[in-house]
Amino acid sequence: MTRLSCLLFGTPTILVNQAEITPSYAKISALIYYLMLKGEASREEVATLLWGDKNSEKARKNLRNTIYQTNRELGCEAIVSPSRSMLAINPRIAISCDVQLFLSDPMHQLHLFKGVFLENFYIKNCQEFDFWIEKIKSQLEKTYLTACQQLLEKQERLSDLEGAEHLILRMISMDEFNEEHYLSLMKLYLEEGQTRKIIETYHRLAQLLDKELGIGPGESIKNLYYQVVRDHAEKKDSQLAPKTDYFFGRIEEIHALEHFLVSVLETGSRAFFLHGEVGSGKRSLVRQVLANQGQRFSIIQINCLPEDLYKPYSIWRKISHNYQWIFQETLDTRLSLEETRNREDLIDGLEKTCQKQALLFLIEDAHWMDKESLQVVLDCIHALSRAPLAFLFTRNLRQNKEMDYLEHYLYNHQLAENLCLKNLSLADSQDFLKELSQQDALSDLEQIYHFSQGNLFLLDQYAQQIREGREFHPLTAAIRSKMALQVHALDTKEEELLNYLSTCSAGSDVGLLADLMGLSHHEMAVLVDQLTSKSLILQKEVDDRLEVQFRQAVLGEFLYDQLPLSKRRILHEQIAFHLIQKLQLQPNNSVLLLKIARHFTAAKQPIMALEYRLQHLNLAIKSHYDLFPLDSNNDQLSGGKEEENVLWIQEQLAEVRENMAHLEKLYGDQRQFQLLQVRFEFYEGRYHIRTGNYQKGVGSIRKVIARAHALHEQDYLLKGYRQFIHYCIQIENISDLGYYAELGLETAIEANDHQAIGMFLRFKGLFNLMLGDEEKASRLLYEAIDCFSLTASMRKKYAIQIAAALDYLAEMAQIRRDFLTAIHLQKDAIELVQGQAPQSSTLGFYIGLGTSYYHLQDFAEAHSIFQAAMQEVNQQIYPWKEVQLKLYLALLGCQQQDYTGVHDLLDRKEALISRYSNPRDKGMIYYLMAKLKNEMRDNPLLEATFAQKLDEDLSHYYHIAKQFLNPYRDRLLLEDLENFMKEN
Repeated sequence: MTRLSCLLFGTPTILVNQAEITPSYAKISALIYYLMLKGEASREEVATLLWGDKNSEKARKNLRNTIYQTNRELGCEAIVSPSRSMLAINPRIAISCDVQLFLSDPMHQLHLFKGVFLENFYIKNCQEFDFWIEKIKSQLEKTYLTACQQLLEKQERLSDLEGAEHLILRMISMDEFNEEHYLSLMKLYLEEGQTRKIIETYHRLAQLLDKELGIGPGESIKNLYYQVVRDHAEKKDSQLAPKTDYFFGRIEEIHALEHFLVSVLETGSRAFFLHGEVGSGKRSLVRQVLANQGQRFSIIQINCLPEDLYKPYSIWRKISHNYQWIFQETLDTRLSLEETRNREDLIDGLEKTCQKQALLFLIEDAHWMDKESLQVVLDCIHALSRAPLAFLFTRNLRQNKEMDYLEHYLYNHQLAENLCLKNLSLADSQDFLKELSQQDALSDLEQIYHFSQGNLFLLDQYAQQIREGREFHPLTAAIRSKMALQVHALDTKEEELLNYLSTCSAGSDVGLLADLMGLSHHEMAVLVDQLTSKSLILQKEVDDRLEVQFRQAVLGEFLYDQLPLSKRRILHEQIAFHLIQKLQLQPNNSVLLLKIARHFTAAKQPIMALEYRLQHLNLAIKSHYDLFPLDSNNDQLSGGKEEENVLWIQEQLAEVRENMAHLEKLYGDQRQFQLLQVRFEFYEGRYHIRTGNYQKGVGSIRKVIARAHALHEQDYLLKGYRQFIHYCIQIENISDLGYYAELGLETAIEANDHQAIGMFLRFKGLFNLMLGDEEKASRLLYEAIDCFSLTASMRKKYAIQIAAALDYLAEMAQIRRDFLTAIHLQKDAIELVQGQAPQSSTLGFYIGLGTSYYHLQDFAEAHSIFQAAMQEVNQQIYPWKEVQLKLYLALLGCQQQDYTGVHDLLDRKEALISRYSNPRDKGMIYYLMAKLKNEMRDNPLLEATFAQKLDEDLSHYYHIAKQFLNPYRDRLLLEDLENFMKEN
C-alpha cells in the first residue's frame, strides 16, 4: 500500500513511501497540505482558495490540471473525487500528518511541534491561502500553549523542575512578549535558588521590551526582581553562578552594581568605580543596570572631557548649570565652590533632595576629573554619610593620581566598591559575534580577535561588518574616531615613539626604540612611563629585556594607517638597519632575521628582504637537516619552536620560491639576485636530499652547480659538490661519491680553500673506506684532520669535521676487531664536539661507540649508550643511522628474550628501508631476519613467535642481506651470515 506522509510543522515536507518528493510548483504542495488537514473539500472551495484572482472557469481548469499533475508527480492516484463536486485524499492510501497527530493529543505530542506551521511556505498572489495559513497557525499556537500550560501544571505537581524550565522556555519562544511566561520562569528559578538565572531573565525581558515596545517590565516582575536582588545582597551569596562575559550575561558585574545601589538605599552614601579599557562595555553595562532605576533614584549624568582636568570644580559647575532643580531651595545663583559657604550650601541642597528621593551621580570618563571636584565628592560622602547618595564613576585605564587616591581612600574606609571589566575570551568572542551577526560560520575569527582582543565595542563593529556581508577591515569609521580621541593630545616625542611602535606588529625592544630616537635610557624610561600612564602601551619583560606594545592592537593599526607611505618606508628601513647591528651579536637569532626581512619588505626593498629570509631559512634547515655542518658554530635556531615543524619548512620553501619567481621578472638579470637564486636552490636541495626526496633534491643541487659555474662562484660550486656527496652517502652510491670527491678536491685546491680541501680529503677517505682500501682511507682521513688542525682556533671551529674523520677511523678499527682503539677514537670525536655541534650530527658518533662496546661484549655499556641515543632519535624528524641503532637494540633485547625491538624493526622495515633508500639499511634488517631464522631451529619459543613474519628459508634472508651490506664496512655482520649458513 502506498504511504503518503506530510510534515507541516517547520519547513514542510512531503514523503511518498518514505522518499521525499519536491513538487514542481507550489500549488501542488498547497493542494496536498489543504486536503491532508481538511480531509475533503469542494472543488469550488479549493479553486477559490488557490486561484481567487481568476474567474471561475479559469480557476476550475487550473484545478483539474493541478490534480492531474499532483497524481503524476506523486506516482499514484493520491487525490480522488468521492463525488462530482468534492475532492479528497484517496482512502486506499495510508496517510500520516504531524499536525493531525499533534491535534489528537496535544499534551503528549508536544515534541511534534518543531516550528511554525508551513514555515517559509508562500504562494504569490494567493491571499486566501495566506489567510488560511495564518488561521491554522494561530489555532495551533493557541493549542500548543494551552497544552504546555497543562503539562507545566502537571510537572510542577511532580516537582519536575528541569522539565518545567524547558517547557516555559518553549512557551517564551512561541510568545516572547507574554510577561506571564517570564514570571513563571523566574518563580521556577526562585524555587530552585538560581539567583543568577532570575537576574539574567529579568534583564533579557527588560531589554526586549525597551527595544521593541519602548516600555519596561510589569510591576509583578519588577517586585520579584527587586526582592531577589535585596535578599541576595543581604545574604552576600558566595555561591553566585560563575561569571559569563557577555554584556547580557555579565551576571557578576550586574549583581555588583545592583548590590551597590541596594547598599546606598539601606546604609547611606557610597561610591562605585567601574574600570575598563576604551570600548570594554562600561557605558552599556551601566545603562543596562540603571534602565529600571528611575523610580528609585534621581539620576544625574555628567560626561567628563579632557579639558576638565585643568578646570577647578568643572564637574560641579556642569551639575549646577544643568541640574539647578537640585539646589533651587538653597542656591539662587550658580555655585562658587571655592567659598566654603557655597560648598556647605551645595551639601545642604543635596541632603534636601535626598530626603525626597535617592540621588545617583553617574560621572562618565571620570579619569578626566579635576582634583577640586574630587575633593567635593569626598566632602559630600563624609557629610551625607546616612543619605541615599550614590556616586558611580566610569573610567578607562588611564592614570589620574587624584582619582586613584580618592578611590583607594574610600575603598579602605569601606565607602566604595570597584570593578574592572575584562575583555572576552576567544571562545566567548566567537559566541558574541555569532549572536550579534546571526552567522554561524566566522571565517575571519582569528583576525577579528587579534584586533579586538575581546573588546566589546570592537566586536560590535566587526559583527556589523559580518551582518552586512562586508569584507573584514579592522578600522571602521567609528573605530577610527575612537582611536583618534585616544591620541589627540600627544607631544612630539610620544607621537614619534608610537609611530615607530606601529611598524612593529608584535611590539619592540625599548633599547631599540631609544637608539632609533637618539634618547638616553633615562629619557626613554620617562617617555614609556608617560604612555603607559595614558593606557596606550603595555610594558613586559622578555628574556631580561624590556619590551613595549600597544595595549590595543587596533590602535597600532590606526596609527600605522595614518602614516604617509614615504614615512612608513623610512621607518621600516631605519629599524631594519638597526636590527642588523644587533644581529652581529646574535648571528643565529631567527626572530631577528625574520624581523629584518619583514621590515625590508615593508620598506619596499625586496632583495634585502630576500637576503635575510634566506638566512632564516638556512638556519631552519641547517639545524635539523644537515648531516655534518661545515663548522661547529652550532647554528641552532633561537627564539621559537615552529621551525622544528616539517610542514613549516615546506611552507617556507614554497613561499620563498613563489616570491623569487615574482622577483625574477624584475631583477632576474642582476647578479645579486642570481646569487640569491643559487643560495635558495642549495638550501632547498639540501633539505629534500636529507628528507629522502631525492628527485627534487638532486635536481636543485644540479642547478646550483650549473649556476655557480656560470657565475664563477666557487664557494657555491664547492657547496654543491659537498651536498651531492651527502646524497651519495645516504644512498651508498660509491662511484659517484668518488667522482664528486675528486672534483671537489680539485676545485678546492684551485681556490686555495684549506677548509674545503680538508673536507673533500675526508670524503675521499670515506670513498676508500667503502672500497676497502684501508691504508689509503686512513692516510686521507689523517690528512683531512691535519688541514683542520693548523691552529687551535681552526681545530675548535672545524671540530665537527675532525670528529667525523675520527669516527671513520674508528669504524675501520671496528672492522679490524680492534675495538679498544675504536672506542678511544669515538670518545675523542664526541669530546671534540661536546656542546658545539647539533645533536643530529653527533648521534652517529654515539651509535658507533655503542656498536664498539657491543662487539667488545660489554653489553651493559652498549645498552646504556644505545638507549640514550634512542631518546635523541625519538626527538628528531629525520634521524641518521636509525636502522643501525634499532638493529643493535634488537640484538641486545634478544639476549634477554625481549623481542619488542625485533617486532618494531620488522613491522616498520619497509618504511625504514624506503626512507633514505640506503642499501645498507636493508642489508642490516635482513641480517637480523637471517640471525633469527637461524636461531629458530633450536628455539621453539622463537619459532612460535616469528613463524609468520619469517616464513622464508634462511638462504632467502642470507642472500638479500649479503647483496645489500657493504662488503668491507659490514664485514663483521657478513662473517656472522657465513657462520649461519655453515651451521645449517
